[in-house]
Amino acid sequence: MTESRFHRWSKKKAETQQETTELQEIEPSKTPEEPEGAAEEQTSEEQEKVELPPLESLGDESDYSAFMSPEVDEQLKKIALRKLFKAPFYNVLDGLNDYDDDFTSFEALGDIVTSDMKFHQERKQAEQEQLEREKLQNQTEEQEPIETMASEETEPDESDSGEETDQTEAAADELDQGEDQSTA
Repeated sequence: MTESRFHRWSKKKAETQQETTELQEIEPSKTPEEPEGAAEEQTSEEQEKVELPPLESLGDESDYSAFMSPEVDEQLKKIALRKLFKAPFYNVLDGLNDYDDDFTSFEALGDIVTSDMKFHQERKQAEQEQLEREKLQNQTEEQEPIETMASEETEPDESDSGEETDQTEAAADELDQGEDQSTA
């Protein structure tokens, strides 16, 4: 029967682990990843301690190179670098940044009228004219029912007899004749 791919992989992995443990038993001071001279370098580095100046004494002209050595704690290195980059000579803007300007205040344009401004002026003017037309149209629509109501009140009812209308017309004619005679 043939072995599966995973079975072969696990065998190979077990063999390599066994070889590494045998090498560690033979040479416990050396690890397979480190070269032979690495152990000697570590002991010399431990003996050589770098003298660091106190962080409070660091200024603009101080030498920060001592903090860059690999023996220095990472957190101490970050604090020293932060202090270095907060110095005024690192905080100078060169003027090449696109967003350095203050875009919250604008200069007055004076007599300049842009095409966008013209467009909005014309749009507002058209809206105002439309509102005025609508108001006039509404006013005329309101007056028409009032006029029709008034004309309905003055018109005689159909139920009335023709005699009443004849009497009122005759009375109006008499008044007109009386006025004509008085003026003559």
